Amino acid sequence: MKGIRARKRMSADDDQRQLSKVANGDRQAIGVLYQRYHKRVFHFVRRYVNDAAAAEDLTNDVFIEVWQKASSYEGRSKVSSWLLGMARYKALSEVRKRKPVHSKSEEILDTLEDDADDPEMVTQKRDKGAAIKRCIASLSNDHRVILELIYYHEKSMEEVSDILDIPKNTAKTRTFHARKQLSAEMTKQGLDRGWP
Repeated sequence: MKGIRARKRMSADDDQRQLSKVANGDRQAIGVLYQRYHKRVFHFVRRYVNDAAAAEDLTNDVFIEVWQKASSYEGRSKVSSWLLGMARYKALSEVRKRKPVHSKSEEILDTLEDDADDPEMVTQKRDKGAAIKRCIASLSNDHRVILELIYYHEKSMEEVSDILDIPKNTAKTRTFHARKQLSAEMTKQGLDRGWP
């Protein structure tokens, strides 16, 4: 366990060194940060915009902003948290611009269940990991994002509150309710809490 913490601390220290180099105009340093975090930022943004092309554009915008504003990094959070915070604001701005308009017929179609399982669905039902992901996807956006930050991005509660720009106690409360809703959804889907 100490080895993992030491590696994370070394990685965080190196991220800050790379960001300092970026602030001084080092193109190679921005490349290092891009390689480390592009995929993570892309997947985080895609959860908001649900469009791969838009997510790629927004991810690139994040790294352009890192290049332009590296000197404004204050070191109050990890570089990864700073990046995800920027990504969140860009994604939310994109979502607000889009404001999808649903017709009544689309709403009715969305509520209808398809009783027929295609081969892919049958395979997914056998895979508990896929089933859990579906349960997570059914949560509200606030609850889904907070669980993803904690479990997939391994962020602490402080980092989550920084990224989402909410008080730490609000982050804790949302996490509690998100876990409770996920547990209820898993029970509804007939999934036990243990791994197969």
